[in-house]
Amino acid sequence: MFKKRERRIVVIKRISVLLLVSLFSAQAFAAGSGSCGKTCTTDELSRTFFKPRALIEDVTFFLALNNYNQYRKYYGPFDNNHDDQRIYVAKGVVYQKTRDNECKLAEYFLPNNKKSITIAETGPADVDSLWLTVMAPTGSSYSSTLSLNPERTMIGGYLSYRQEFECFEGTWFEANFAAYSVTHNLRAKEVLTGDKVLGTLPGAATALQYLGGDQLNYGKISPCKIENCGMDDIELKLGYNYFNCAGTGHLGGYVQTLIPVSEKPNARYLFEPLVGRFHWGLGAGLNCASKFIEKENTALVWMADVSWEYLFKSKEKRSFDLTKNGDWSRFMRGVVQNTSVTFPLINSLTQVVNVTPGNVVNFWTALHYQKCKWHLEAGYNLWYRQAEKIKAINAACGGVVPCGNNNLINTPNAAPVGTFGILDINNVCVPVTASNATISTQRVDVAPDATFVPIQFSDLNLSSAAHPKVLTNKFYGSLAYDFMVYDRPLNVGITASYEFTDKKDALEQWGICGNFGVEF
Repeated sequence: MFKKRERRIVVIKRISVLLLVSLFSAQAFAAGSGSCGKTCTTDELSRTFFKPRALIEDVTFFLALNNYNQYRKYYGPFDNNHDDQRIYVAKGVVYQKTRDNECKLAEYFLPNNKKSITIAETGPADVDSLWLTVMAPTGSSYSSTLSLNPERTMIGGYLSYRQEFECFEGTWFEANFAAYSVTHNLRAKEVLTGDKVLGTLPGAATALQYLGGDQLNYGKISPCKIENCGMDDIELKLGYNYFNCAGTGHLGGYVQTLIPVSEKPNARYLFEPLVGRFHWGLGAGLNCASKFIEKENTALVWMADVSWEYLFKSKEKRSFDLTKNGDWSRFMRGVVQNTSVTFPLINSLTQVVNVTPGNVVNFWTALHYQKCKWHLEAGYNLWYRQAEKIKAINAACGGVVPCGNNNLINTPNAAPVGTFGILDINNVCVPVTASNATISTQRVDVAPDATFVPIQFSDLNLSSAAHPKVLTNKFYGSLAYDFMVYDRPLNVGITASYEFTDKKDALEQWGICGNFGVEF
């Protein structure tokens, strides 16, 4: 009895140390990643790219209920029917959605971190409509207000396979798979103000029509829902439980790798619906548990898991603003040197670059109560992802620019960087640039350059396309029941969760997951 109690004390001490270390590590990562160079982001920037949390990246779905069932044979004599089980297969059906009013994410995308912006042809505004080729009829002036209310919905499922090796006692292997469909909806809304007139040029009756139209090859603001579905990246784990004590708990470690199989971003739309993380990853983690109540047919178990993963560099397509010209400069118009060809800058400011996501930390802890065949679990997940690092590849994307008509809506696909500049919108028929203009600069205030000033790679604001660091908190509750099906233990449960953050760089969302676990 004394030895049993001593072992329990050791486990509790180790868990306490693990909890403290993991929490301090996550906070240290979050604090330490804020000071950096040109490739990092600040909260003042408008972003061109948003990377949601992937399903496999959310450990709550894989650990809720499943972690207890994988180790329950160590937690008490009432689970003797699990003692000879070596394989555990878990399935889940997941539904997750952002909260109804995601105004913080609107600030993430809009210039000057605003929830809505003004667009006008004359007078002060966040955006001069002429940069978007929106021109009112003679004698009137175009003006409107544009707002976003982004929404994300995800529905899919996961499969987790875990096997313990009889020949190497304490060693186990786990493979996690997921496939899901995701729907993004910016819920963009534009309301005409002032003279309440439409623009006269084709494809630019309103600013929203232009921003979602065919003139833009990338970064479109879709007025409708955008859907994407596919397979998440594959996660593999190899672990060893170096401390197992029947009736008390366990303590073990593991290494993990992420194999990218998901499709990379194409940058066609703002708030692009993404599946997976599309990067190779390596990491490690610790998993432990201890039972606090030991009565007949009853158990109360405290569990914890902390993991770290590093995601390596990979090529991705991203759209950039210009450092000197500020937010939404990618939506200004460009002109090709020695021609009268004009086009939206974003068509050429979308480049293939090297993206390094870096460190990801997941901390999970839960209390699990079992009474006979009923299970009740409550848990918490802290998720941290550091700011992305972006490095330009020294090669222009885009092809040869064709000749076109001398008007504002001539839009070639792209021009090589170094051959075009910001158009002086007062001189649309000659190759004149206005390198100091911003998207809020009114036509009368545009200052032309004395000589043609081409845009170079060094002018790209790499931070504008890099997702900043993320730190979220997630709470969940689960209810489950045990069955015996063809002499196999089957656990069926449901999990409800809510994830929140006080920043605009992550989603606040709620979710429901149906859990199914069977042992062999």
